[in-house]
Amino acid sequence: MHTLVKLALLLSLFGCSASTISTSGPFLSKKGKIVLVSFDNFTDTSQAGKRAANIVEGILLSKGYSVISLINKNTESLSLAKKVQLAKKYNANYLIFGAVSEWRYKAGIDVEPAVSLSIKAINLKTHKIAWSSTGSNSDKGGASLGVSAQKLINSMID
Repeated sequence: MHTLVKLALLLSLFGCSASTISTSGPFLSKKGKIVLVSFDNFTDTSQAGKRAANIVEGILLSKGYSVISLINKNTESLSLAKKVQLAKKYNANYLIFGAVSEWRYKAGIDVEPAVSLSIKAINLKTHKIAWSSTGSNSDKGGASLGVSAQKLINSMID
């Protein structure tokens, strides 16, 4: 059997993913409190911003961060200034917000999950971006959209 054919068969059996991540530096200190709001949704998928923020919350909690979740408080329509104001009421150190630009299954011979999003953290004392990351992931081999998003977000917050 030709080497390329063998490689293609192996990849189709075991799956693979393609990820691209750009991050501004190390993630936040675990010493402070983080307020997390729903992410802006720039997709056709209903509630993709809440879904992404929910995964971020789970990953942050699993890594030992102190998180105050406002995901279900209808924060999507608030301006960034209003989100900062709201976060300050909780005496938090950081506000995490973001945007989802892709959250879907790609059509084709093999249906693949595709996720693309950005996450930012504002230092609530300085009002400056303390950390940011943008990433995209496309999985092959039968992974679900949730698994693809979790892998991507976990890599972004590493």
